Amino acid sequence: MGLTAKRKKQEPPVESETDVGSEFSRYDKKLKLASRARARVANATQCRATDRKCLGLAYEEARSEFGTTNTRKLAQYRRLRIAQRLACIWELERALEIRAQEFEQIARKLGDIQQIAANLGVQLGALYQGRLEDLSGTAAPAA
Repeated sequence: MGLTAKRKKQEPPVESETDVGSEFSRYDKKLKLASRARARVANATQCRATDRKCLGLAYEEARSEFGTTNTRKLAQYRRLRIAQRLACIWELERALEIRAQEFEQIARKLGDIQQIAANLGVQLGALYQGRLEDLSGTAAPAA
């Protein structure tokens, strides 16, 4: 049963005795139907506007939430990268300190070896001079 048939059942026909009265009642019915149709259109328009507002608000909220989350995640990522870079820098500093200490130890050992070599050179020179003197006979005999 269509919508028009339901309306016809709901609204009993008004019987008027004159032709003008029946014409008026038909015109009145058409006006009422048009008024109801306009009310339905207005209601639908209002619902659509409300839905659009709700959807717009939901969209804006989701967008701002995504922006906030995205900003927060980006800041967290940047902090993590900075921490990683600082850890690498600290590790390099420690490696440089260890290397500098090793170089200092090598330099000390080299200095010690050079000192020993110089002392051995002096001793070797003295032995050589003593041997020359022994061979040439210029040395005084030990009494």
